[in-house]
Amino acid sequence: MIILTVIKCDIDRFLKWGIALCAAAASITFGWVIYLFLWTPSSMSETENDLSVKKLTQIAYLYPLDAIGSGPLALRPKIACGWVSRIAEEFSIIAFDSRPDVLQKEAKILVAIREGKEQSTIHNGKMIYLQERSEGKGLSLSETPTSLWVKPILLDNGNVLVEAGRKLISKEGNLIAEEKGEFTSTPHRGASFRLQESQVSCLGELKTAVYLGQDPLILKYGGKEYAAWKDKIKLEFTAESKTYALFVSQGDLLQFNEGEWRCMPNALTSHLPIARVVTANAKGVEIQAWDESGFYSLNVKIEAGKFSPAATTHDLLPTSLRMRSTTQVSCVFGKKRLIIKKGDWLLKTASGWRNLRKAEEIEDCLFHRIKGELFIFDGIEKQQGKSMLQGHLFDRARTNATLIVLPIDTEKKGSQKTVNKKDKI
Repeated sequence: MIILTVIKCDIDRFLKWGIALCAAAASITFGWVIYLFLWTPSSMSETENDLSVKKLTQIAYLYPLDAIGSGPLALRPKIACGWVSRIAEEFSIIAFDSRPDVLQKEAKILVAIREGKEQSTIHNGKMIYLQERSEGKGLSLSETPTSLWVKPILLDNGNVLVEAGRKLISKEGNLIAEEKGEFTSTPHRGASFRLQESQVSCLGELKTAVYLGQDPLILKYGGKEYAAWKDKIKLEFTAESKTYALFVSQGDLLQFNEGEWRCMPNALTSHLPIARVVTANAKGVEIQAWDESGFYSLNVKIEAGKFSPAATTHDLLPTSLRMRSTTQVSCVFGKKRLIIKKGDWLLKTASGWRNLRKAEEIEDCLFHRIKGELFIFDGIEKQQGKSMLQGHLFDRARTNATLIVLPIDTEKKGSQKTVNKKDKI
């Protein structure tokens, strides 16, 4: 009996010690857990500490709440359930108006059904009705209200959220309930989208553009009136035997009007194709253009080219220079004798040299509507007691300018020498 009592006491003592040890181990383990999560080693720098917090934050918000419904969490037609899945498979978004002059809430959306065979244009957030096809299985667009509807809504990421609804009607024609669902759709033009011939022509014209860089004529003679043009890049377009130039800088808005792309400092016209200059620098120009509907856009990159200075040949210079007055000189351009004065613009055309006197002629020359080598008479200067004609000669594309200095005959007979210098503009 005594032996049993002793054994029982030892067992009770052993259990008490075991329980105490387990409690101590649990406390130590819990303490280490708190220690690892809350304690930062003193040797860790402030920067390292910030990085650790940043990593924990990134892990905590790997799938933020505002991402639900977009990206990998977006509803897909294959995932949508029941009747919503059927709409998602048959209803599609072809394109939406992405023109920069159109507000998103006012944008139009081009929708289709039956693989693009039926199309309709609706405003963002407006409801469109669907109905069962009378001739067979499938859905079709309805011009009158039905029990089945969809509402496309543009999202900021370029996708379209499509809200869908259907009314459950009893046999007696009473409304039982209305169910709603939604799915996202990515615009897809595919073979169902076709541009008109006029749209293809004007947007395709951007691809003919040639990069000519800054215009030395503007740099030299622009003055205050064209001061804002000095940093602009000149592009030359060719379409249907017509040539014209356009001066652009980053952010400029363009519009296709009367057969030409033009910079539009004022409001754009909604029914005409437009474009925006994305970049314009020494490396090239990038332009994004839209058709009048805004459903189609085109990106065009125009790379900068290298231009070699054109040789100044004898037939490009005035000869037989004779003094007429302190501001006028008689000379021969080609085979034609002309009297020129300070500030005159002379353009070499297929029919010979022309003195551009009218404002519209100078504008046509400036915008490359008429092309040719251009000579501008700067005036008469005295150098070492001799009268010298001074001017600038521009090559046909106006990518280079050459300073021209020629002696003027003040006697009946005399010789003249030509001095050509590369003008540093």
